Amino acid sequence: MRRRFLIASVVSAALAVGATLVVIGVRDAAEDRPCQSEPSSSAPMRVPGGYGWGHELPAGTQFSDASFIIELLGDAPITIDDVALVNPDGLEMLGAMIIPPVRPYPGTIVLNTWPPNEDDMLADDGFDFSGMEDAIGATLDPADDTTGQGWELFVGMVAPERGEWRRDGLKITYHTEQGTSYCPSIPAEVVFTAS
Repeated sequence: MRRRFLIASVVSAALAVGATLVVIGVRDAAEDRPCQSEPSSSAPMRVPGGYGWGHELPAGTQFSDASFIIELLGDAPITIDDVALVNPDGLEMLGAMIIPPVRPYPGTIVLNTWPPNEDDMLADDGFDFSGMEDAIGATLDPADDTTGQGWELFVGMVAPERGEWRRDGLKITYHTEQGTSYCPSIPAEVVFTAS
């Protein structure tokens, strides 16, 4: 059975003013350096505006959020050091995978499996999983983005109990070849109803 879900609804992605920032994710322990968290015109990764979506699945279902595209500016490669959930409320992160720029229509999709696999994609997507790799430690080179559509980031999550759970965004920590580290938080809210 093909289990592909398009985003069902859009929700507010604004972070609450004065809220405590809590981040849970996967980290490459070897990469522990100070980073620039505020967006900068010199940063090599484009930080998009806020977005969000809602989804419903049975409690305990592992799922993949593939709604975020990493777009690089300029021609310098970056290496991803960490991907984390911002302010997760009941959602647990399972991991992060990166897909090279090969899909005709990337993003705006959620799959009810983790990790993602070919059985979850429709044949007409033209999806090639052969280049999928762990996001942590992956080096992205703008020269490889011949389509100009960026890399698709898959984030695995699960809500282990029934209820309504959410995250406020994603935090992606990465560094350049020169050693400069960046860690922007992207407002990307998910509201997950576990039934």
